[in-house]
Amino acid sequence: MAVPIGAASTCAELQTLADDCICAFTPEPFRAVGLWYEDFTQTEDDEVAELLARAGDTANDPEATRGLRREPGP
Repeated sequence: MAVPIGAASTCAELQTLADDCICAFTPEPFRAVGLWYEDFTQTEDDEVAELLARAGDTANDPEATRGLRREPGP
């Protein structure tokens, strides 16, 4: 898993749950994700469902996923 920003304690906990976890930026104090974005508007459930469905449709298409797959870490 990879996230652009997160609390250091949360990123450390996710390291124990995932094969790999990359947190690009762990500011102190963290407070809230939305504080670190110029535009952090909510995504509607319907849009999330549509994006997940489209991603599922292309999951086995090598052209659609080029550059997105990463070999699991040790």
